[in-house]
Amino acid sequence: MKWQTHKIIGVTIADKLGLTGSIRNAFLEGIIAPDFYPEVSTIPLFSGSRIKIKKIIVPHHKPNPQKILTFIFQARKLWLEGSHEEAAYWLGWGLHFLQDAFISKKYHANIEKKLLYYEIPEDALLKALNDSFSVRTAITLVKCARPMENAEAILWAACYFSTFIARGVFMSANPPKILLERFYLAKREFIKKLLFAGGLAICGGILLFLLPWLSLFPFLLAFLSAPFSSKFFDLRREINWFR
Repeated sequence: MKWQTHKIIGVTIADKLGLTGSIRNAFLEGIIAPDFYPEVSTIPLFSGSRIKIKKIIVPHHKPNPQKILTFIFQARKLWLEGSHEEAAYWLGWGLHFLQDAFISKKYHANIEKKLLYYEIPEDALLKALNDSFSVRTAITLVKCARPMENAEAILWAACYFSTFIARGVFMSANPPKILLERFYLAKREFIKKLLFAGGLAICGGILLFLLPWLSLFPFLLAFLSAPFSSKFFDLRREINWFR
């Protein structure tokens, strides 16, 4: 996308989320910054016994999802620490790369021009504001971002994904009561299963010396009852978003 499109999306998100003053300015600066201050990577070129260092610009239109998530989680951490302007700025960087992820290099120039003439889809913004936020969903959205060929679809996805994630980053530090209740319930269940599996493992260890032929049974039960797929881990990740 051209920086003007990034800015239009950014302004719309800022308006919807009620960003004002220095936080708003930092967010809008961050969302266009990669086009003015592109990231540069270095690669060594070997020629005989000589080594030359070549600088290359990191491509926007095939971004690493992990890199985008790093910007997002960094922004959330800074927001919780009270560094609101810095958080808004780095969130802008992450959303810039996320928006560019929807445009393939093949159709890059043609689609960029088209996007300048489309209106921001209001339904995408409203859906992003009304959908229930979760860290799991935010991560899935980033990992699912793929190039598209239709300009309207690109703009819709860019606006929805960006608004949904920005809303999550700017949430308060207080987790919803229902999330806390689910987390503590899952934690109790997890500890119960862990203690039960541990007890069976100890029984298996004792039987290993007394009745070796029976020792396999408690070990097998311990393995089957261990909370490997517990929802506790998912809920802990959601709670950590507020810490």
